[in-house]
Amino acid sequence: MVKRPTGSGGEPSSPNCGASAGGKARQPHSDFLSSDDSGEVNDSIRSSAYLSSPWEPVPKSPFAHAVDEIQGSIKPLLRAAGFKVRGRAFNRIGADGCTHVVSIQMGPSEPPGTTYIPGLRENLHGLFSINLGVYVPEVSRVLHGGQPRSWIQEYYCCVRMRLGALIGNGEDTWWRAQASDDVIASVRDSLHSEGLPFIDKYSTRDRILAEWAGTGRSLAQGNPPRIVLAIINVERGRMEEARKLLCFQVQDAHNPRHSEYVQELARTLGLGDLNG
Repeated sequence: MVKRPTGSGGEPSSPNCGASAGGKARQPHSDFLSSDDSGEVNDSIRSSAYLSSPWEPVPKSPFAHAVDEIQGSIKPLLRAAGFKVRGRAFNRIGADGCTHVVSIQMGPSEPPGTTYIPGLRENLHGLFSINLGVYVPEVSRVLHGGQPRSWIQEYYCCVRMRLGALIGNGEDTWWRAQASDDVIASVRDSLHSEGLPFIDKYSTRDRILAEWAGTGRSLAQGNPPRIVLAIINVERGRMEEARKLLCFQVQDAHNPRHSEYVQELARTLGLGDLNG
C-alpha cells in the first residue's frame, strides 16, 4: 500500500477530489476505457480509443488486468451485501431509495515530462483506490442538475470517502495494482471491516440527518453537510430547518463566493433571502 497525506477538509492531490458545492468532481483518464453513467462504453469513447484502424482497440495495461482480477476477488463480498456491478462501479439501492456506491479508481497515466510535487501532485500510475459513496437523488438533482440517474458513479454522491482514508490514520492509502494475495486480502478485509460499515452509517436520509446534525465539517470528500441536510429537509417540507442550516453555512463561510453561492441556493430552494 502507498500512503499519501490528505489536506484538511479535502484532498487537493486526489485526481477525483470532491468538488465544492454545486460543482462536479474532475474525472481522471485512466488505463481502461471510460464509460457513461450506465457503466457501458459508449460509441464515441470506443471509436476514439482505436489506434491505426477501427479494428485495433487500445490494449489494457498490465495494471488494468491486475485490477480486473482484484475486482473479481471482491465481487462475491459485495454481491453478498446486495450490490450489482457495471464497469468499475458497484451499486446497491437502499431502503429509502438512496444508492450506495463502491467503485474502483485507477491512478492516471500522466504524459511524459509531468512534474510531480509531493503532497500536491503525486504519481499515481500503477496504483488504485476504492471510493465509497451514498447518492441522494434530490441532492444530486439540485447540485448537479438533470434527471435522477439509473446507475450511479461515486462522484455524483453527496457522502463520499476513500476506503484508504478510513484505514490510513489520516493519510490517503492507495494500493499497488498487483493481484497479489496481500493486496487482495488487504482490500477485501478493509471493505468488510471499514468500507461497508461506513456506507451503512450513512445508508438512509435519516441516518445522514442524524450523523451530520450540528456539524458543518465536511468529510474528506463530498458536499458540505449543512447544504446536504438543507436539501433533504426542503424535500421533506421542513423549510425553516433548512433555512437555519444555510444561514449557519453563510456565517461560517470564509470565501465570499461560497457565501454568494449559498444565498443563490437558498433562493433556488424557495427559502428566500437569508439576510432577510
